[in-house]
Amino acid sequence: MSAMRPTWWRWSSYAAFWTMIAALFTALSALVYALMSGYGHGRAGGPPPVAEWAATLATMLADWYLWALIAPLVLWLGSRFSIARDSWRRVVVLHLVFAVAIAFAKVTLRYWIGQAVSWLPTPGWPTILDTLPINVLVYWSILGVGYALEYHSRFRERELRAAHLESRLAHAQLDVLRMQLHPHFLFNTLHTISVLVREHDNDVADRMIARLSELLRLSIDLEATQEVPLSRELEILGCYLDIQQMRFQERLTVGLDIDPAARDGLLPTLVLQPLVENAIRHGISQRESGGRIDIVARRVDGELRLTITDDGPGISAAANGGSSGVGLANTRARLDNLYGDRHLFALANGPRGGVSVMLNVPWRVGVAARTAPPGAQTIRDGALSD
Repeated sequence: MSAMRPTWWRWSSYAAFWTMIAALFTALSALVYALMSGYGHGRAGGPPPVAEWAATLATMLADWYLWALIAPLVLWLGSRFSIARDSWRRVVVLHLVFAVAIAFAKVTLRYWIGQAVSWLPTPGWPTILDTLPINVLVYWSILGVGYALEYHSRFRERELRAAHLESRLAHAQLDVLRMQLHPHFLFNTLHTISVLVREHDNDVADRMIARLSELLRLSIDLEATQEVPLSRELEILGCYLDIQQMRFQERLTVGLDIDPAARDGLLPTLVLQPLVENAIRHGISQRESGGRIDIVARRVDGELRLTITDDGPGISAAANGGSSGVGLANTRARLDNLYGDRHLFALANGPRGGVSVMLNVPWRVGVAARTAPPGAQTIRDGALSD
């Protein structure tokens, strides 16, 4: 029964639609009668008798129910001979022929029904032929509605296809980001671990392996996740920075100023790591004495605002890779894809040297960040800490 209900509902709605049209034209006929007879303006005459109203309604129902039966044929002809696919001149000529033929068939059938049903008012044959132009117009009206519905359906289909492709593009960009970041970072980390083992600094090597394993696990857990809370992103960044601090030791200092109200805000997955890596590669690692990276996060005016600043040589000295590297290009593309023009991503030289990266995204809240496993090192406000 439940499976048959949608079909029953469609047919009932279809019949109700054509009944409503018949009632509308009956009301229009009554209005025209009232205006022509002068009813309501002190002239002779009055409203039409109930019998005439009923006769008019019966006539309209007979006419429009016939069109209800013919309309599927008109819609099929519209889809079979479409202006969107064929030469419009040929299609227009064909539909002119179809309109006249179907209108003639309709008025003929209407005349036969009137002859067979004695109580149904029916004009004589010459008179009913006078309605042929109106019936041709009805054919074109149904055809126009069919084309409008077809174009709307195609538009919705294109929207759904575009949304699907956009989602696939976003996932592909995230996969490309992983492939771009991991090899370079992994090679450097494995090289550092190798050096530590040769120098018999096994404790640091074990710790670095553990943090690398944790970072890879977190990255795998984020498979197909486009956005994460800032707190979760900081958890991933904590693993990354811990490894980098073991590599650079006292040459790398990290300072954080994270607004607690900003921790639940969503931002693109793995967006901070390439920005921090860019600061390390083109800022800190270029200086013998190392340097400092500061990360600031705020929730301001419906936005999540992040700033990553280093005290390296600045954009001019790092132009060969710092401002146009693969990681930054991928970040720009992901932000454009996710937020369009509702975000800000800019690089500029800092007031005291180095590069300042500004990232503003719309404020949105998602699921809470997962808690780091016991013993894991996470980023807290102010610095890296256990």
